[in-house]
Amino acid sequence: MSQTGRDKDIGISLGSYLLDLGYGATFTSNVIFAVLEQLSIYPSNAPSKINEQEVGRTLAMMISVPTGLKENPALRSLTFDILNEQENDQMSKMKTWNAELFFPLIMKMNPKMEWSRVLRYLDHPDVVFVDPSSLAIVLKASKAVIQDMSLFPTSIFLEQWKNPNAQLSFLNQAIRLTPEIFTLNQGLTRKVISPDMTARSNLATSLMNAASSSPWNSLELVQLLIILSDSPAAGTVREIFEFGIQTSPDILLLAIAQLRPEKVSIKKLAAGLVRLLIGGHPHAPIVLPRVWQLAPDVFASGLVLLYSEDPTSISRILDIAQELKALEAILECRPFGFAIDLAAIASRREYLNLEKWLRDHIAEHGDAFYRSCLDFLNEKVNAAARPDGIHSVPLSVEVTRIFFRVLNDTGNMVSPESVELLRRIFAIFSQVLPRTENIKEEQAEAPVEFPADLEEEALRHYEQLYRGDLTIAQVVDLLKKFKNSASLREQDMFKCMIQYLFDEYKYFSRYPERHLLITAVLFGALIQNQIVTSMALGIALRFVLEALRQPAGTSLFKFGVHAIAQFQSRLPEWPQYCALLLQIEQLHHTIPEIIQFIKSIPAQIPAPEHPQAPSLFKSLNLNGLLRNIAFAVETPPEQIRDKMLFAINNLSFTNLETKVSEVNEMLRPQYYRWFSHYIVVKRASQEPNFHSLYIAFVDALKMNHLDNIILFETLSEIRDLLDSEKTLTSAQERTLLKNLGTWLGSMTLAKNKPIKHQYLSFKDLLLEGYDHKRLIVVIPFVCKVLEMSNDSIVFKPPNPWLMAVMRLLTELYHFAELKLNLKFEIEVLCKNIKLDINTITPSEILRNRQTQLKEYEKPPEPKEEPSAVGSFVVFNPSIPLFNARPQLKRLVQIAIDRSIREVITSPVVERSVTIAVITTREIIIKDFALEPNEEKMRKAAHCMVQSLAGSLASVSSREPLRVSMVSNLRNLFLQNGFTEQTVPDQIVFVVVSDNIDLACTFMEKAAAEKSIAEIDESLQMQFQARSKHRELRSGQPFVDIQVYGASRYPAALPDPLRLRPGGLVASQMSVYEDFVDPKPQPPPAPVVQKESEPEDAVLTNVKVVEKFSGIIAELDQILVDNSNAKLAQLSGQPQVQQLVQQIMWLVSKAPQPDEIAMVFAQKLVSLLYKDPSAESGELYVWLLVKLVDASPKTFREFREWLLYQDDERKFSVKITVQFIRADLIAVQEVDMQLARLIESGKQHVLRHAMDLIRTCVIEQKLSSFVDFIHCIECMQRLTQKGRAVEGVENLLSSLKQSSAVFRIQQLNQRDPGYDEQLRQFLAVLFKEWIQICMHPGSSEKTQLQFVNQILAQGLLKVDSVTPLFFRVCCELAVDSFASSAQSPYEAVDAFSHLIVLLVLNYTDGPDQNHARLNLMAKVLSIVVLVLVHDHEKNKQKFNQRPFFRLFSSLLNDLSTYSAQLDTIYIQILSAMSNTLHTLQPQFLPGFTFGWVQLISHRNFMPMLLQAEHLKFWPFYQRLLVDLFKYLAPHLQEIRLSAPMRVLYQATLRLLLVLLHDFPEFLCDYHFSFVDVIPHSCIQLRNLILSAFPRNMRLPDPFTPNLKVDLLPEINQSPRILSDYTSPLLANNLKQDIDLYMKSRSPVSFLIDLQSRLLNKDKSKGQYNVSVINALVLYVGVQAIAQAQNKLVQGAPPVSHNIPMDIFQHLAVDLDNEGRYIFLSAIANQLRYSNSHTHYFSVVLLYLFEEASKPIIQEQITRVLVERLIVNRPHPYGLLITFIELIRNQRYNFWEHSFISGAPELDRLFQNVAKSINASIPRPNAPK
Repeated sequence: MSQTGRDKDIGISLGSYLLDLGYGATFTSNVIFAVLEQLSIYPSNAPSKINEQEVGRTLAMMISVPTGLKENPALRSLTFDILNEQENDQMSKMKTWNAELFFPLIMKMNPKMEWSRVLRYLDHPDVVFVDPSSLAIVLKASKAVIQDMSLFPTSIFLEQWKNPNAQLSFLNQAIRLTPEIFTLNQGLTRKVISPDMTARSNLATSLMNAASSSPWNSLELVQLLIILSDSPAAGTVREIFEFGIQTSPDILLLAIAQLRPEKVSIKKLAAGLVRLLIGGHPHAPIVLPRVWQLAPDVFASGLVLLYSEDPTSISRILDIAQELKALEAILECRPFGFAIDLAAIASRREYLNLEKWLRDHIAEHGDAFYRSCLDFLNEKVNAAARPDGIHSVPLSVEVTRIFFRVLNDTGNMVSPESVELLRRIFAIFSQVLPRTENIKEEQAEAPVEFPADLEEEALRHYEQLYRGDLTIAQVVDLLKKFKNSASLREQDMFKCMIQYLFDEYKYFSRYPERHLLITAVLFGALIQNQIVTSMALGIALRFVLEALRQPAGTSLFKFGVHAIAQFQSRLPEWPQYCALLLQIEQLHHTIPEIIQFIKSIPAQIPAPEHPQAPSLFKSLNLNGLLRNIAFAVETPPEQIRDKMLFAINNLSFTNLETKVSEVNEMLRPQYYRWFSHYIVVKRASQEPNFHSLYIAFVDALKMNHLDNIILFETLSEIRDLLDSEKTLTSAQERTLLKNLGTWLGSMTLAKNKPIKHQYLSFKDLLLEGYDHKRLIVVIPFVCKVLEMSNDSIVFKPPNPWLMAVMRLLTELYHFAELKLNLKFEIEVLCKNIKLDINTITPSEILRNRQTQLKEYEKPPEPKEEPSAVGSFVVFNPSIPLFNARPQLKRLVQIAIDRSIREVITSPVVERSVTIAVITTREIIIKDFALEPNEEKMRKAAHCMVQSLAGSLASVSSREPLRVSMVSNLRNLFLQNGFTEQTVPDQIVFVVVSDNIDLACTFMEKAAAEKSIAEIDESLQMQFQARSKHRELRSGQPFVDIQVYGASRYPAALPDPLRLRPGGLVASQMSVYEDFVDPKPQPPPAPVVQKESEPEDAVLTNVKVVEKFSGIIAELDQILVDNSNAKLAQLSGQPQVQQLVQQIMWLVSKAPQPDEIAMVFAQKLVSLLYKDPSAESGELYVWLLVKLVDASPKTFREFREWLLYQDDERKFSVKITVQFIRADLIAVQEVDMQLARLIESGKQHVLRHAMDLIRTCVIEQKLSSFVDFIHCIECMQRLTQKGRAVEGVENLLSSLKQSSAVFRIQQLNQRDPGYDEQLRQFLAVLFKEWIQICMHPGSSEKTQLQFVNQILAQGLLKVDSVTPLFFRVCCELAVDSFASSAQSPYEAVDAFSHLIVLLVLNYTDGPDQNHARLNLMAKVLSIVVLVLVHDHEKNKQKFNQRPFFRLFSSLLNDLSTYSAQLDTIYIQILSAMSNTLHTLQPQFLPGFTFGWVQLISHRNFMPMLLQAEHLKFWPFYQRLLVDLFKYLAPHLQEIRLSAPMRVLYQATLRLLLVLLHDFPEFLCDYHFSFVDVIPHSCIQLRNLILSAFPRNMRLPDPFTPNLKVDLLPEINQSPRILSDYTSPLLANNLKQDIDLYMKSRSPVSFLIDLQSRLLNKDKSKGQYNVSVINALVLYVGVQAIAQAQNKLVQGAPPVSHNIPMDIFQHLAVDLDNEGRYIFLSAIANQLRYSNSHTHYFSVVLLYLFEEASKPIIQEQITRVLVERLIVNRPHPYGLLITFIELIRNQRYNFWEHSFISGAPELDRLFQNVAKSINASIPRPNAPK
């Protein structure tokens, strides 16, 4: 029977059969058809064989087993005839189902099937989406079947299934997918957030964007989860909800609010979400109001939850309630305590009538609410008595008064127990808060009263005290007896006497002096003898502090002084109290002895408020963090506290500056601790999303010591959480600790600040966490701190400190048996800081701790200590050779002793001593110039010279000692028959390394001893001078005149450094005493390890070197076995990788890692050069790279050897090339060193350089000829001198052929068409130029050679190639800017330099200057072409920076070569001006900012404007007009955009520069500029019109009786370079004006004039402003010329003449808009003193006086005033005109109705008049 028949008989399902065959059954369509045929399924019978249920079950099977199936051999037999061998291999490697092929094929076989029905059959008990791969199968299959995933039937999975476990497993995987792959909200109509639900704002847009891709934007999903939350699958529902809380809490909260579920668990979830959003979420401002509208109960529950966790958040809750206008409703929430606290703070801000609210609620709720009020007051008074009262918002006196008044009045409505409780609470209030004493007067029944006989007895005791019958000591003893008595009456007597004393405090100021003194002493004695404690002690101390703050001399102040004197000895117990006392200035003068006592207390740091148990973690130490900070600690008053909390509540990056200024005004040093505690505990620990905001806020405050105090509070809170038992069990507490870890890292590591080891040692913290079984607390905290190193420049990997901690974490990860969540924390840390946990070598700290402790506990073995040098020599116990051959020890001792003697007698020590003696002598002579005691001088000199000489000798002799010791050891060993095989070099290196410090110690000692004799000899004359002075002038001060008189600055030194008569003071002498160190002594002989100890306990240098040699031997064997393998193949072999890891492990575990790495590197280099042709070379170089990466010191030594050591071995081309390829050495460095050796005449170096250049440049193309530029220049010089070796000329010729610059000639011999090959050639040429230009050793000579070669080859003479060359260069430069992050401007600067050098050296024809200008113009046009093309191509993404840099570099380079360019320099700048005109912002807005910077460039604008004969002024005038034309439409808008505001400010600054440096330019072109400036830009226009020539001095316009018409300049006409007549040429307006000015005809001219001023194109405005401006100026100029021709002396400047007729007609005939433009045109001519200013001033005043309509006068006033109310400068003529208008009685200015039509206008004109001159009277001003 066939297989088919068997399957039919069995009736196996399709899914089961596929599961049996495996993933390969879906390999290809042929395989699938073959499988189906085995089940008798063919395309013809498929509709009857395959149905939706069968397909659904098959899909369910694939989902359940997405991976992990093994191949079934039966499948290969089935596909034997279908697939070839390669395809069969591919099929066997399949890891999952090919669902995207299988299901479309099945669905096509039965077209009647619907995919949505197939998916419904996933509702099955056996279906489980085990991981994302299960979901991927469904999604891939669906995408292949339905094509468009937007049609995916999501609703099926959101219906209620019979098998919720299957459904929830799908949802749990689906919500975690990224939106790009799949999101659950597609195709659904019931959205949580739709576009019509949010207002248009940036925040709403952000919320919409988040919702569009969030799976939680589906009401169906949330509703389904709510329904299933009570099912057996509630755990999965809770897990899904937790993911939603982490990713989209805002959308989830809105969904729950819309659905309004009744389930308690969901309500709790919603309350937590409200609390989360209030705590700090970017979408809170838009989400919370919506939640309040939809579900007020949910919102209120969230507020209550927030309050229960943090009562101080009540202020924030009130702000939210007020913003939502929901205070009244929220006050009805339960519990009553929340509502009462909210009502109290609302009353304080006057949002609520508290008294009415309390009475209403007591009437409504009775005793329950009354008792809640009492509980509330009790909590407040307890909080006030605690030093940490910041955990509760205190009550104000007024609010407290209201509470007691209402509660007292309503006592008849409640139980007697409540009334009694009220009395007790009030008694406590009156003690703890003395400010509530006035409440006592209002509440007759409230105070606690003692029995009358008790009060009488208490008064009797005080009377006896004041009479003298009892002493103060007796009263103290009496009170002590009452306090400790078992009798209740005596205890009440104690309370009564204390309360009586406290109540009398307010009357102390009235006491007689004697009684006051007795009371003060008693008061202080009560504190001193600890009679009063707890709250009573706080009250007593507060009374004394308040008394000391009273003015000195008052009774209360005297009371405070006498009282504090009694308990002075207890002041150290209260550091905070001492700090407050130090702030009272008057105490420093009145009781200085007490102040001095306070200052002498060792630490003026506030002690912890509550004594804490010793911390479990000794690695976290706060001692000394605030050592140098003396400050008081106070809680701010409630008003300041409310303001600061309100500012922080509303803090954001947009209002940061405002909030910083607000807090700066309120935050005082005494509030720093309170502020820091609040920021850390209430903000940083709970709002991790706002850490960056709070850090920016604290940084912006810029307050001294605040950072340290915040760090102190942070570490203090971290310590508390680490020690807390609750943190071990509470995930919420651990979250707070993690948040603080992020905060700590953000304020330190992220800002490149270290976390000092003395305060927090992370490795010790981890080890202590391991010891105390608290790693669950410590590891997440440490990971969060270290995570912030990713934002640091200093502390990111491979920072050694960070890597040390990471190695310990890695050890914990692998060896501490951590739970999965802790391992996950470490993995997340590694991912965030871009490390691989598998590549970090674990430390051995944890594993070796016990072993090391046992070793430390072993007693040291006694050992004989020889007296010779040899007795101190160290012999490593792990070297068995010394035990086997004891005679070697003697040889080692002799060698070391010989080396020490050799170096001591060498110049090394002598030079160190000489330097130290000279330095010491000069400093001692200067500092002791006034010191008479030579012994003191000698002592200081000895201290200093010994320290300097010893240190210098130790440092400078270390390397000579090392070399000498190695040499002596080898020689002695060889002389005594020990060869290199008997005693390997490794043992020599180990011995030298172990004893080098010993040898240096002897050098230091010898140098110190020798220096003493030399310094004594050097200072002998100075010692004798002081001795002689003491003998001859013992009573006079000593002065070394030669030294002291020669110094130029002794008197200018600060006081601590200034010399004083009589010599150095103690503080100055201590500088020299600090040099003193114990005399250098050789170290004690080492303790030899017992032979019985295992050798592996200590990894010695010898063992390390031996193991390394073994590893190298293994690697060599691997190379032999794999002789044909490449390095890439070898390095990937596991065996090789393991050996390399062993090498790196050996380096890390060696006692001296750097020394061992150096030994390994030396060994590898020796092997390399031993046989340069060996195949092992690449592998050795690869190992060398690993070593130098691990040891920077080794890299430095290797590099110095390769570059600077005179070693013939290193001249191997093959090895050098390998080093270059491995980046072990830079080509440029090799080039410079080889060139230096070639210059010295070393022929073998020259041959080596030739071979190296040929290999790198010509054969392997490893570098370009530019990299060897120094060697090539040396070869060229040798060739010119005839000293070159054979082959140099051939090499130089080959280099020419390999360089693009030498192959230019080939281009001219072929068709230079625009093809890709040509572009590539030109690109190579430009890249060579960049290399030359940016080469560190490049000179101008080298650059000129390259440029001259380009010119000589004729590149610029080929018309078709030249433009392409510059275009390619420009495009490459721009592309390089975008692609190069490290040096983006290199190519741009090189291109600029190339252009200038080409222009400078270009010659073509007889007229060289003309040729250079043409070349420059051609280059500029090509740059413009590239810029415009890039601008149009990239649109909004256009980057202007490379083009700006290019033009800027061109200007700078042209300026550098301006002397060589001579006369064409300014012409090139004019060409640049034309280019910039082409690139004006109207055409290329994307280049605007760069364009403005270019036209104001220091090498452009001044050069054009300073040119002779004003020849180039028009060029710059045109550019300014371009700028104003671009600005004009934007400046007419109501609000400027941010870019336009910046551009406008830049324009103002440019005009200010012109106004200061080139005012004549603005004067001469004023018409052109104001003609294009909008009328709304008054200040811009004023800047231009305020300019006046620099040679002119304008008289003060406020001078009384100033006669402007008598000034000599008033008859001079200004120079106007603007063309103001061209606008009049249109319609022959100028010709008609000229005709009318001559003959007053035709009469219709004036009638038609208005219509001729209108714009034909109404889109440009009704009036043609340019024509009106030109008309006014032209008519005025003609009028002035006519007046001057008449030469009529004394005639008025204006009269009823033709020009005035034109002006008057326009003033009357134009409408308001036209008249305003006309009058503005006149005002534009009111500038500095000239004939135009005078004429138009008179015209304006005449029009005002002769005006037939008030509107004319009003508009004239408007034009003048609006130009005066802006900021200065104001045009001179404008000031003159307005002053004349308001001063001259003939104009009756102040009597016009428009002046006083409104109070605002009246004040405006008064202010304008005052701003012009306060002394200007206002005639007939209304009183």
